[in-house]
Amino acid sequence: MNKSVGIILAVVILILAGVTVFAARTYQGELADVPEGQIVLATDGAEEIIRFSDMKLSDMSGDIKNGKGETKHIEGKGVLIADVVGKTDFSEAVVIADDAYRAVVTPEDLENAWMLVNEEGARLVVFGDDNAKRDVKNVVRIEVK
Repeated sequence: MNKSVGIILAVVILILAGVTVFAARTYQGELADVPEGQIVLATDGAEEIIRFSDMKLSDMSGDIKNGKGETKHIEGKGVLIADVVGKTDFSEAVVIADDAYRAVVTPEDLENAWMLVNEEGARLVVFGDDNAKRDVKNVVRIEVK
């Protein structure tokens, strides 16, 4: 490879890295604006703030497995995602954490998908998964599609 191609390639990589960092910080900044003790529910282009104190919490308990097959018991006060979303005619609900980590909940998951709520914040827990990849901590937003 000649020297000029190497320089052009390096410049392109630096530009792409800069654009990626800018986009990530911009999106993460939007998520961080959610006040503590609340989440944003986005449906059909509208956004609604839901306060944890307004949720009708009930006792929840169950086990989740990590990728290694290890089981962890989860219990506390929470609310079914179905009660938060309030719709039965959606294709998916994307649950997003303050660090932009996200997981998808489908209508088929509604019986096992809970939002655990405590002093640390909200956490998505989906009981019955073979791998706890949908264990989303610090939930700040749910986008219903």
